[in-house]
Amino acid sequence: MTPANRPASRSVLTVTAHDTDDGVRVLSVTGELDLHQLDPLKQSLASAWRMDPPLRLLVIDLAAVGFCDSSGLNVFLQARQETHERGIELRLVNPSLPLRRVLQITGAAELFSLYDDLTQALA
Repeated sequence: MTPANRPASRSVLTVTAHDTDDGVRVLSVTGELDLHQLDPLKQSLASAWRMDPPLRLLVIDLAAVGFCDSSGLNVFLQARQETHERGIELRLVNPSLPLRRVLQITGAAELFSLYDDLTQALA
């Protein structure tokens, strides 16, 4: 296979969680959000829904997301629905330029509370 025919290398999706004592969970997402790599994010969100006591705020840090396709966007839209139904506030922080463009082009940016940095999102 020639270099031109090889699939582009992907950045593996990782999600790390940090909890505070006051019902806040921060999920830091790194890599590419596409159909084949969404499981770490879906699992982290499912874990957040099961927390006891329940969360009051879920912050998703997206600074290190290099790519997001429609399936990744759908995960955020589902998370928005879940947090709304559970009375949890959802904040997206520092979406990378490619992700910010996806949110703006699709109109989804208007559906989310977007913050430029983690300090603002946690205030």
